[in-house]
Amino acid sequence: MTDKKELSFLRLFVAFLVLSANNAGLGSGQEDEDAGQMRRALVPAIFIFGDSLIDNGNNNNLPSFAKANYYPYGIDFKGGPTGRFSNAELLGLPLIPAYSEASGDQMRYGVNYASAASGILDITGRNFVSRIPFGQQIRNFENTLDQITDNLGAPGCGTGPS
Repeated sequence: MTDKKELSFLRLFVAFLVLSANNAGLGSGQEDEDAGQMRRALVPAIFIFGDSLIDNGNNNNLPSFAKANYYPYGIDFKGGPTGRFSNAELLGLPLIPAYSEASGDQMRYGVNYASAASGILDITGRNFVSRIPFGQQIRNFENTLDQITDNLGAPGCGTGPS
C-alpha cells in the first residue's frame, strides 16, 4: 500500500513541476515578442528528478532493460531516438540536458537526473538490471552544485579562482 502512495505522490509531484515550469517560462532569457528585447526568465534553471516519465537519456550508457534510445522512441522528436521517454517540447518545456551528457556552463540552466525504472527506494527497479535510484540522483545533484560553485568561483566557499 505504501508503494502505491509513494508512486502516486511522485507522479503528482512530477505533474506539478511540469505545469509550474510550463507556466513560469524557463531558460536563460526569452525574447519579448513586442519589444524584441531579452527579459529575464522567471525560472532561471530547472533540476529534474524522477523515473521514465521524464528520463531523457541517463540510462543510455547503463546495462539496463529500461532504455529509449531506439525506434519507435523519438519518432516525433527532431533528433530522433535520444533516450527520451517523452518529448518535453510537446509540453512547451525547454530541453534540459541529461546528467550523463551535461557539462560546463549548461549546468547553470538545469540538469535532468531522472532514470527509467528508478524509484524513491533504492531497491525499486532492480529487475531492469541497472538504473539511477533517487538517492543517487540526489548525490548527482550535489555534485552538480559543487561544479557550478567551482565554475562561478563563489566567494566564501573555498572554491574557484583565488
